[in-house]
Amino acid sequence: MTLSVSIIMRLSGVWIVAIALIVSFTFSGCKSKGPRYADTVIFPITAAVEKIQIAPPFFNEKVQQKTQVFYSANNFKKVWLGVKRPNNEYRAFIDEVKASSTYGLDPDDYDITILEQLVVSLYKNGRRTEADISDLDIKITASFFLYTTHLMEGRVRYPGAPDFIWERGMPLENDIAMLLSMESAIGLRKKLERIQPSDQQYSRLKEAYKKFRVLQQADTIPNIAGNLLIKPGELNVEIPLIRRKLSLLDMLNKSSRDESPEYDDNLVKGVKKFQTLHGLTADGIIRGETVKFLNMTMKARAELIALNLERLRWGPSPKGDNNEVVVNVPEFMLRVYNNHKSVLEMRVVTGSELTATPVFHDSLKSIVFSPTWIVPQSIFTNEFLPKLRVDSAHFSSDRFTFYKRGKEIDPTLELWDDDELNPAAYRVIENPGPANSLGNVKFIMPNDFSIYLHDTPADRLFSREKRALSHGCIRLEKPLELAEYLVGHQKKWDKERVAEAIQSAEPLRVNLKKAYPVHIVYRTVWVDDDNEINFRTDIYGHDKRHLAQLDERNIMTGPSYSGQQALRSFLPMNSSGFQPSDIAKK
Repeated sequence: MTLSVSIIMRLSGVWIVAIALIVSFTFSGCKSKGPRYADTVIFPITAAVEKIQIAPPFFNEKVQQKTQVFYSANNFKKVWLGVKRPNNEYRAFIDEVKASSTYGLDPDDYDITILEQLVVSLYKNGRRTEADISDLDIKITASFFLYTTHLMEGRVRYPGAPDFIWERGMPLENDIAMLLSMESAIGLRKKLERIQPSDQQYSRLKEAYKKFRVLQQADTIPNIAGNLLIKPGELNVEIPLIRRKLSLLDMLNKSSRDESPEYDDNLVKGVKKFQTLHGLTADGIIRGETVKFLNMTMKARAELIALNLERLRWGPSPKGDNNEVVVNVPEFMLRVYNNHKSVLEMRVVTGSELTATPVFHDSLKSIVFSPTWIVPQSIFTNEFLPKLRVDSAHFSSDRFTFYKRGKEIDPTLELWDDDELNPAAYRVIENPGPANSLGNVKFIMPNDFSIYLHDTPADRLFSREKRALSHGCIRLEKPLELAEYLVGHQKKWDKERVAEAIQSAEPLRVNLKKAYPVHIVYRTVWVDDDNEINFRTDIYGHDKRHLAQLDERNIMTGPSYSGQQALRSFLPMNSSGFQPSDIAKK
């Protein structure tokens, strides 16, 4: 008796456990003729599963449940080990896990070396029993499910925090069904490859990770002084060290003047490229953030690449194949992808550290031209009220409409300094117009955080290097271009119609015939279309927090612990007191 693979694929949580118990009970009570369970693990399965201690509690429980369900659905047959030797599928699994070190996992987390030693010892033992073989088969299966769980879900249980919202996706594959349907070693390899992220960035970052693991072996260059200010053409004793650092990163043309203290044109060109790839103003002046990134070790860079590979496993990831909108928060950029190519890109302003933009995935379904802005309660209480207490006429009646318990009021007649005033009784709406905080257009995503994309009258902010300045929503540099692109696929909408819509005295909502996937992501390392590796400042402290969570679970990500220590000394820790309820609509 076996459970259908299709049924297993639809099972989750408590239902998986319930089915496992039912199947186990059925087998424990059935009768058979002749020798019972010549190839079975039914006798030790329950006790063996309870003994599984391969991961921290959360993941260990998952592994135990999956292992129990698998053997129940597989008629309690062994999957990796035969009477005389392990099968080819076992060897394929071991090889795959060993290769995981090339994309940021640690094979030792899955007890691979120990398992190999146990298998060798098992088959050297002439007195081995079926129970011995079954017990080890279960251990290998537990390792398999921990590995597949990490590939499908990542190793960080809670990407978010009380101060930060980070929504993760659900696994799209079922590793129990995958193992049940395993037919060959080649088939297993293909299945394990399939459950890894399909995002183009994943394959690119894997190559980058390999590169920096090699570079870290050659990184013996000391730090340069932190208080530098060097302009092109000047002389400085730190210049030779800077040349060595950029040469290691392959950002400098070979020069015979390696030891010269002159900041020459060749080095200026390399520094400007370095600055661009780190999100800094490419002015060629060596100071501040440029020095900080120059002193970032290759170990720390490899750690960051491994961490960004880990984040891609949390899914869902952009596929880039069918008009997707992607906002990378630390980069302060939005791109629209079609057929894996960027067809539109622009700068954005994202949430400040105290009002961070959430990481989530949604669909853009409508556009509002000439929008109103409903002032969030937190902004009314913390920003509007103090100004009203000083001057009740501070907010122009042409621009703002005030309501109290649903009725329109004149704000100049209210006693704003009354100690018993209840801010929740008031609502303020900013009217459409050129000064509206949302500008001429907003893009609606029906999420739980009241976050959307919108225009802004504060165009000057887009020239800043760091643009974490909003209350949480995402302000666009080229909102009309995005609107034209999205409605351009609909009849009667063209550039002229969009220009007319933004002049409307009343809000004009346009429902899109097609919902566009929107991915708000947090990537501090990525590889661009020119195959250049980009690094960005960890503006919300997510990098440090996620690395700390990995350490707490005693799971290392490739390079040694000293590399993580080096990274931590480089990254600032977030001290935000922001609450998710304070995420703004502005």
